[in-house]
Amino acid sequence: MAFFNSLTKYNVTKEFCDSISQIPGVVIDSKEKPPVILNARSFFVAHHGTLTLAFEGWPERIVEMKKLMEERIVGLNKEFFGTKWPKVTFGVLPDGYQMSRKQFSRLLSVCKYATESLILSTKEQYSNTEAINDVQFVVIKTRSLEFPNYEQCNLDLRSGFGSPYSPQKFSFPPQQIPTPLTQSSIGYVESVLAEAEDSDFYFERANDCSRRISFYTQPLEPDKTEFTLVHFLTNENLITLISKLREIIEKDEELKGIYQWLPEASLHISVRAVVPIK
Repeated sequence: MAFFNSLTKYNVTKEFCDSISQIPGVVIDSKEKPPVILNARSFFVAHHGTLTLAFEGWPERIVEMKKLMEERIVGLNKEFFGTKWPKVTFGVLPDGYQMSRKQFSRLLSVCKYATESLILSTKEQYSNTEAINDVQFVVIKTRSLEFPNYEQCNLDLRSGFGSPYSPQKFSFPPQQIPTPLTQSSIGYVESVLAEAEDSDFYFERANDCSRRISFYTQPLEPDKTEFTLVHFLTNENLITLISKLREIIEKDEELKGIYQWLPEASLHISVRAVVPIK
């Protein structure tokens, strides 16, 4: 396929490009499955202090798709920690910034309040749900995926290889019962969220400065370009929830001004990195 063959310009071998050209076939092999949806679980302070919206877990179909990729793509690296739990990253600390313990404690409290008041309190079944109709194979030039700093190939989960990306939503409620979440994925998400309960231990994780704003927005060198599968956020209600948390933080005396916010148009869920074993 021409798109995948062209990726050799990014310092990867033709053999690896030939191998990852099977990704559309992986999608097609699993297309006759129920709809794929993600349910919002919690606002969460992730490692390095990044602000995220975490989802309950990966559905069976996405887990199956990842497994098929690992079986068919020769030389594919192992899955990284960051895509084992579905989330949207939307707020990042400035380079070198160190939170105080008071700020960190306040941030945890604000995220807990926003989770309870904005996510868990909703009574409308699908208001905090993201429908994954498609995924995008993305050539990353900045990790924040701010347009136009990436190339992409759209893969429709209903029909395989697709046309250029244009967001499409399921009509809710779905025509079929959505594919269930895997229990292992639910457990993994809960284990990640539980890390923050040990505030002394987690304070050090959150204050690790190795991935601040430049990690996301600085252009990558051509020989360090990355490939990944993502899904761009389409549910306007989820984008509104994120905006409300931003407003809460910017009005808080302890927290206002400490975060840099990623553009709404770039908000995405990383599904799996597609990188060769080094």
